[in-house]
Amino acid sequence: MIVNLWDTLRIPDGVFPFKLPKVCLFAWLRGGRGRARFRIEIVRTDNNTRIGQPRNFEFDFANPNVSVYGRFMLSEVVFPAPGRYTVEFFCDDEFFDDQVINILSPEVADGSG
Repeated sequence: MIVNLWDTLRIPDGVFPFKLPKVCLFAWLRGGRGRARFRIEIVRTDNNTRIGQPRNFEFDFANPNVSVYGRFMLSEVVFPAPGRYTVEFFCDDEFFDDQVINILSPEVADGSG
């Protein structure tokens, strides 16, 4: 069971840069054959800049007909300012998928800013 999923994080004291000690990402993977290289990048969408260094992972697919759940742990993720970020997922250097994360300061009432 996967719990504590989120796409918005409100920083209680509003102090930036904000360091999140760990982020665990899940991906439903299927159709893979053999060893695959994955890269995860976090991008600030308002200026299209990558934050931190890309994280690289390898994963072995034993059977291309079986779906598997990949778990990828990131540590020490630093968000420089409130805003919208995307977590971008690549497989063998090809874009695969992304997910939006909203980082909010306490005074922001919704995910729009």
